[in-house]
Amino acid sequence: METPAITVSDIIEEKGNAVVTTEPDTTIAEAARILSENRIGLLVVSDDVNTLAGVISERDIIKAVWQHGDKVAGMQVKDLMTRTLVGCRPETHPQEVLDLMQKKGFRHMPVLGDGKVLGLVGVSDLYRHLLKYVSSEP
Repeated sequence: METPAITVSDIIEEKGNAVVTTEPDTTIAEAARILSENRIGLLVVSDDVNTLAGVISERDIIKAVWQHGDKVAGMQVKDLMTRTLVGCRPETHPQEVLDLMQKKGFRHMPVLGDGKVLGLVGVSDLYRHLLKYVSSEP
């Protein structure tokens, strides 16, 4: 069965393109609070709203607690963030993004265009969108 001609921009359009950001000097305790309050798994790290310096995920924080213990809360986001990012373009097919995420072992991906972050997609967003189109086929 062939998957419909859908793109990541379709997902962003449906779910919204809100991106929660934090600055590199933010403490890990504050980053954890932001993640929890917004019920999200990934923060974009930026010195300004449009420039992507990195990302920090709930998994990064959990791993750091295991490695550094009590010191983590006072550490800064820049100490733990992922700087080398893998992103996708708005015109990318969701299955291609899922395949890459599975290969690389992460659950969120920034959607990049025009030199800025246009949105974020997560594994659940991608599956939900693909399933919606597959289940609507005759």
